[in-house]
Amino acid sequence: MLGRRGRRIALRVGHWTVVVFFSVILAFPFYWMLITAFKRTTDLYNLQNNPFIFNQKPTLDHLRLLFGETMFLRWFWNTALVGVIVVAITLLLTASALLLLAAVPSRRWVSVAGLAGAAILAIIGFRGSGKVPFFCALGIAAVDVVLFLAGFEALTDLVFCYHVTEEYDPADPDEHGIPWNDERIRHLWSTTSPILSERDRSS
Repeated sequence: MLGRRGRRIALRVGHWTVVVFFSVILAFPFYWMLITAFKRTTDLYNLQNNPFIFNQKPTLDHLRLLFGETMFLRWFWNTALVGVIVVAITLLLTASALLLLAAVPSRRWVSVAGLAGAAILAIIGFRGSGKVPFFCALGIAAVDVVLFLAGFEALTDLVFCYHVTEEYDPADPDEHGIPWNDERIRHLWSTTSPILSERDRSS
């Protein structure tokens, strides 16, 4: 009992150690951006000063220069406009690709269309602006959901086992299934009267 509890504590300590470590690493650029934005130029360029703290009083000179003597706001709005347009195009192509995949019954053409759609989304998302990888990944993930539905048909008696990370929970929103005789996939089976598991019968 003590050994199991010790392993559990060690796992928890290790988990939080990793979380804290990467949180510090990921947060550091924002801290550095914030502190350097308000540091005086003489503080920044003095190699004898501690770069991680304010060695002199903070200043707003850099912000005055940025907003008062450059075209930063115009650059910002131009970038925002391009980002919105790219996101809109990405979502539109994603929706179009999903409608196409849902309408095409052939497994071969579904695979081809899905890979082509994923490639288009990747090109637009990562080369178009480089600022919308989340939406691009969302579109590719949506295509993958349609492409990779797991289904098995046994032509002889057998015992089939595979590893899962947790038990099946019908109430889990991540658990999805479609009936074996759905019009989009029923042509893939060799029988019209299969022996189904309880889970498959309830799909």
